[in-house]
Amino acid sequence: MINLFSKEFKELDPQKIVDEVKQKGYFSFPEAINLEVVEKIENELSNKDFGVNINFVSPVWCNDQYFFTHALVNSKTYYDLITSEKFRSIAKTKF
Repeated sequence: MINLFSKEFKELDPQKIVDEVKQKGYFSFPEAINLEVVEKIENELSNKDFGVNINFVSPVWCNDQYFFTHALVNSKTYYDLITSEKFRSIAKTKF
């Protein structure tokens, strides 16, 4: 299994993240996610075609933005990232 996060981000206390979001409205940590993971997700999601009248979960293109509301369905790596213990610990701390 790929190491999803940098060592420094893994060791970061979830409460610090929550406190910063409360204070600033956001949290930033450059290179929290390993580059290999980002590239793998990009590869898993970038080869999806847009579809009309097909029974498939596809990305959406709106004006100048591309987004994939169902990325969890199409990328195991993205699923692993979003459901990781680190992300869940942050959510538990917040909620």
